Amino acid sequence: MSIESGVGDQAREIESAGQRIANFSTELISYILPALDAFIILLSCLVAAIGYHLLIGDPYFEPVPQCAVGFLASFIYILRMNGSGYYELPESTKPRLEVREILV
Repeated sequence: MSIESGVGDQAREIESAGQRIANFSTELISYILPALDAFIILLSCLVAAIGYHLLIGDPYFEPVPQCAVGFLASFIYILRMNGSGYYELPESTKPRLEVREILV
């Protein structure tokens, strides 16, 4: 009898922990994905600019204009993706969603 009650208690604990994790991630998913996309676009813009300046042999590099371009590009991208509803949970779980959207 004590074994069955212990198993039932553990199952309820696991179920409630799973619900807490699911509630946490589904509530924040629409904020985390755009922020992650903005960070990736900004980082790729800076890496490309640094690589370009190293390739042409220019020792003078200004990161502020490159950051401005990266922020503008990420802002436009996030607005377009958000307007299409791609940052919502059902749409964001589809495989290769953004690759298809970028190519279009």
